[in-house]
Amino acid sequence: MNTQVTFFDDSAAGWERALYAFLAEKERRSGSRRTVESYNRMIQHFFRRLGKPPDQVTSQEVFAWAHGSA
Repeated sequence: MNTQVTFFDDSAAGWERALYAFLAEKERRSGSRRTVESYNRMIQHFFRRLGKPPDQVTSQEVFAWAHGSA
């Protein structure tokens, strides 16, 4: 049985649509709800910790977080 766990919200604003599309693609490729949930938690943690909206995040901030120096 192949069920979709990530629903694309077409009414969401800019960066939120990108997040939904990213998670939907992760689900499509992996077929795993746990994978999607893990990616979502990681992304939410990153933005909460950084404390600013996605359109104001720099590539240096992403790199520092990904490599544990943030």
